[in-house]
Amino acid sequence: MSKITWLNLRGCLTFLLLCLVACRGDALSEKLSESNAVIITFYDEAGAAVRTTETSEKNAIRQMARFAAGEPLKPPPCSASGMMSFMNGKKNATALFFLADSCRYFTINMNDSTEHRKMSNEAYDFLQALSTGKNYY
Repeated sequence: MSKITWLNLRGCLTFLLLCLVACRGDALSEKLSESNAVIITFYDEAGAAVRTTETSEKNAIRQMARFAAGEPLKPPPCSASGMMSFMNGKKNATALFFLADSCRYFTINMNDSTEHRKMSNEAYDFLQALSTGKNYY
């Protein structure tokens, strides 16, 4: 009987932990979505800015925010491929992005804190297409 109770408790705790992680991602996405513009800058291998694009379209801003709010992770050391700046009159947050095969993630700086988030395949495809001048993927 106590074994079943322990398993049930463990299952409930796991479920609660998953809910907290999911809600945290949603909160980050919501906060980034409050921006009124996103500026995306791509870097070359030396770290110099080579291409910049921006949007103030609300649907595009929400999509960029969802891209950046993936699952938390411990990042490997890599060179940034670019940066998204979420603006709301002033800089609201920045999200460095990493597009190397072994390094696909975002490093988000907002409110004096830094978070590392996994990059989805959709986010990767979009940023790769945008880096070559396409506005679709």
